[in-house]
Amino acid sequence: MTDAPIQVLLLFLVLSVSLLLFIYLARRGQRIELRRIAGLESMDEAVGRATELGRPVLFTTGLEPLNSVTTLAAIAALTRVCRVCAKYNTRLIVTLAEADVYTLVKDACQQICAEEGKPELYREEDIYFLSTMQFSYASGTAGIMQREQVGAAFFFGAFAAESLILSEAGNQIGAIQVAATTSSYQIPFFVASCDYTLIGEELFASSAYLTRDPSQLGSLLGQDLAKIAILILVVAGSTLATLWSVLGPEATWVEALLSGLLGGVLL
Repeated sequence: MTDAPIQVLLLFLVLSVSLLLFIYLARRGQRIELRRIAGLESMDEAVGRATELGRPVLFTTGLEPLNSVTTLAAIAALTRVCRVCAKYNTRLIVTLAEADVYTLVKDACQQICAEEGKPELYREEDIYFLSTMQFSYASGTAGIMQREQVGAAFFFGAFAAESLILSEAGNQIGAIQVAATTSSYQIPFFVASCDYTLIGEELFASSAYLTRDPSQLGSLLGQDLAKIAILILVVAGSTLATLWSVLGPEATWVEALLSGLLGGVLL
């Protein structure tokens, strides 16, 4: 058996080569196609519906602070929603549970409105830092949704027991709702109560999907292919190891395959 550091190094090399290769190809103009993600394609539709109804849009980024990858992915989606709201002259309300996220979101929304040539649409009072306490944040967001009668609600980020509180508040006022979270415990609640739900890593893919940035597209494709390669190795290694254990030590050809084909990565 090989040492764990060697295994980690080999896996790291596989992932790194895959990432760098496809980032390079994407920058050189190689066309990269992503599968359709209904939840992301519905974002413009949700903002458009709220605009037609003359009602504001609400976006919330969940419970985790700025150093969370999930929160950063949620903010990337927020910038897209903010840009579409500016294009349609639609009011955007943002609720937050972390002070450091508040500062970044405020500056990002102000900058996007200025870039769209509509700085007057930015309203600092529509960006709320509610509370770091879970249910205070949830009740505050639900109250804003009810009072403002939002036409569309986006729940992107890390959520816990408050997920159903938020989505039920939107259901009661007839808002179109799009949710995205990596929490496996909360995904069923969002699926049951929202119009569209991004599941797990689809949240992390949202930035590349929405911006179509070549570097991000290449990185996303490289990660996916590296995962497929690692999965194939795991399945092949598990199958051969099972054969070896069933056939016994006499099956030296299985051992040769394990060490030769897989290079000891999985042993």
